[in-house]
Amino acid sequence: MNHDTLANASHLGPTASAGVVFALLPAFLVWRFLLTRAESRREAELAARASVPPAGAAYAHGRVVSLDGAAPVVLVIHETGVERRGRKGRYVVWQESRRELTARPFHVEDDVGVARVEPGADPALGLWPAVEGGERLEQDGTRSRKRVARLAAGDRVFVAGAPGETAIAEGKATGYRDAPSMPTVRRPHEGPLVIERTSYEERHRARSRDAAVRGRIIVALAALIACGALPHYLARVALGHPAQAVVTRAWTTVSTTSNRGRTTHRTLCHAELASGGLTLREEVACAGFGGLARGEAVPVVRVDPWPGASQVGRSVTLNGFALVPIGLLLAVVWLLSARAERTG
Repeated sequence: MNHDTLANASHLGPTASAGVVFALLPAFLVWRFLLTRAESRREAELAARASVPPAGAAYAHGRVVSLDGAAPVVLVIHETGVERRGRKGRYVVWQESRRELTARPFHVEDDVGVARVEPGADPALGLWPAVEGGERLEQDGTRSRKRVARLAAGDRVFVAGAPGETAIAEGKATGYRDAPSMPTVRRPHEGPLVIERTSYEERHRARSRDAAVRGRIIVALAALIACGALPHYLARVALGHPAQAVVTRAWTTVSTTSNRGRTTHRTLCHAELASGGLTLREEVACAGFGGLARGEAVPVVRVDPWPGASQVGRSVTLNGFALVPIGLLLAVVWLLSARAERTG
């Protein structure tokens, strides 16, 4: 009987196997790698441009100097929490109820001199660490807490706004070219003054580095997958050769599974094959199992340098379980890219 269609039950077909290994996976990895390289170059170019403020704008970057000893910028976020009950017990859902922003003029000092910052009443703030305040429980069962972010004296800060000058009283020159006026960053006529922890240049350079790191991670993960999930397949492609094996035993078993009171019975087909000192025990597809008897010849792919990579069947195929780590690789690469886009 002709058993050319006999194949391992867990393997993909020959065309699907080659498509996954030599087309889908490489194309996706090359695409994401080139995308991260382009992103790294673009962010590096933006960093170079961001080092100089555009016309009509002013930057101040350095250490905060408070004019009265208090924190010049304080953001208080009030949150209300409602206790909920879930499968794993009780938990609290927090939602912002209101926020209070206090901003006073302050100075920014660097190695060149000092600049005055007049933030106005509603500056735009970057992502600062917000320290949680004390949590208290109200009588109605709700909870309340506040999270506070402060810009304090000595903090590193970057400010972007409109340029201006502030007169300095006699004898109080700041050292900035000993001028009777101090360079000032004010709230623009359109839009708020921006207060960040890092400059635009530093931010773009950090994104450029992150993109380069993601490119290296993609290459490393691809190498890991090639070494961990695909070695048997690649060995069969590079070193395997068609051969014949003799059936020494063929049998079936029944697998029973229960799910929510429903019982499922599945017939599994097994074959033990011998080929010149090589013994293969595999679960084979039942479609090609009919009529398989002891002593019959069936096609196999032998890998003499690595007998464990040999397989039943005429064509080289990929174990379907290899799709699990390959899928994880693609998911990790996609999540890295999605996270970079969200934080960008």
